[in-house]
Amino acid sequence: MEPSAAASADLRRSWRRFFQRAAVWIAIGLVLLATLRFESLTDRDIRTVVSYAVMIITLVAVVIAWLRWVPLSLAKRLLAVGAVAAVLFALNRALDPINDGDARIVGWRWAWNAKPDQALARLKVAKPQAAETWQPTPQDFPRFLGTGYWAEVKDVALAPDWRTKPPELVWKRPIGAGWSAFAIVGQHAVTQEQRGPNEHVTCYSLSTGEPEWTHADETRFDPDHMGAGLGGVGPRATPTIHNGRVFTQGALGRLNCLDAQTGKPVWSVDAAEEFKCAPLFWGNSMSPLVLDELGVVVFAIGNPIEEENCAGSLVALELESGKLRWQACEHTSSYASPIVATLAGQPTLLMVNENFLSALNPDDGKKLWEHPWPGLSDSNATCSQPVPLGGDQVLLTKGYGVGSTLLGISYGEGKWQTTPEWSPAVRPGLKTKFGNVLIRDGYGYGLADVYLECVELATGKSMWKKRRPQEFGHGQMLLVGEVMLILSETGELVAVRCAPKKYEELGALQAITAEGVSWNNLALSGDLLLLRNDQEAACYRLPLQK
Repeated sequence: MEPSAAASADLRRSWRRFFQRAAVWIAIGLVLLATLRFESLTDRDIRTVVSYAVMIITLVAVVIAWLRWVPLSLAKRLLAVGAVAAVLFALNRALDPINDGDARIVGWRWAWNAKPDQALARLKVAKPQAAETWQPTPQDFPRFLGTGYWAEVKDVALAPDWRTKPPELVWKRPIGAGWSAFAIVGQHAVTQEQRGPNEHVTCYSLSTGEPEWTHADETRFDPDHMGAGLGGVGPRATPTIHNGRVFTQGALGRLNCLDAQTGKPVWSVDAAEEFKCAPLFWGNSMSPLVLDELGVVVFAIGNPIEEENCAGSLVALELESGKLRWQACEHTSSYASPIVATLAGQPTLLMVNENFLSALNPDDGKKLWEHPWPGLSDSNATCSQPVPLGGDQVLLTKGYGVGSTLLGISYGEGKWQTTPEWSPAVRPGLKTKFGNVLIRDGYGYGLADVYLECVELATGKSMWKKRRPQEFGHGQMLLVGEVMLILSETGELVAVRCAPKKYEELGALQAITAEGVSWNNLALSGDLLLLRNDQEAACYRLPLQK
């Protein structure tokens, strides 16, 4: 055989060996990815991370096989590897992924295009409403989750069949980015949103959706700049409306008290500057807690800066002046919000922090007790609220493969004690990640991984799990009488009977755009339901029982 023919034969054999080995690695990668589809193996967010790792390892293995078995000069190999790296780098810079709550890529946008909030037209605001229209009503939904420890409206009975009488759209409009929900008093609904360079607190008419006033702070939280792009742009916390005032916290720690009639500032504080507490990795999401009897509003403000001798991550500010009453708690905040409850006869301020459930005296912020509860603000973050259940019990729930526990709280001989009634090691249910549980008649309901799940609270036993073909994802829930309203991550509104025997779906409709991501909580006043995500808001009139 001539030398040229022999060289050609060697080259063909080399390419054949490369394709054979590359095919083996690709097949192994595909098998591993297919295996990860089985839900019983692990939690979905962990499967996502492992899936990306498998794809990267497979790509690297194919490149190594090519470098080893294709007979090219060193210069050509380096040139080819450089070209591939340049293409991947260019794609990374040119495309912005859109992620769901499990970090899965659900869409793409060009990096040089304006983000949806940056493309919004300027708000056209009508004149502020008259003072008498801001009077509280029994139907108000004035803060995060409404009026209780979970999202519930008790005095409304929904019609059980949406097939014959579906919800009626009242209005729908574009809205700025962010994960804030609506707070409702009277005919006014207040939320936070990002519009270009400004973080807005905006009041909308409940009945028409028209903006009535807006307050803008020149600040923008975009986690793309912090290496945390999965979190999304804009403010996260839900406003609290109390006695004609609107209290808010922005994603970077701007604390506002606004006049509810006009949106004009009563006082404003930059928590990062004033209290030496840095914002959380994915932005401050903790809603304000008003303690009217003490005359203060409590904010969880993020990560204490050690080198600045920060006094703590919880502050109580006077309602009228914004002056500091106390600052406490050495732990970094989680993404949950502070609450107050009576436990073992003691008024107790509860806050889920990094790796702890902390209990403080609301009068002065002094620590009463702590219970270990895993979660770091820059990785396996905790978003779900602690839930007092009565009988000196507190329910804790969490995603990232953790689960839930029921704590019994007691006090005797000068000591506090926290005793798990059951724990994730025994009952690993209610793995809520971005949402919170609903409680009814001794049972807890929550979106756990890809399932809607019902758990018996006394034992932690799972009663049922349901996964829909069109998944709930990490959506949000609202209990209305005996019906659970669930806004899925893709904007679908689903009505489910709240019952421990079985899953029973009453109806569903695509309520807001699926182009956004729906992590915002729902709010209800009478028969008017407010929904939103990071791009669109809507109001629906719900069918009621006669």
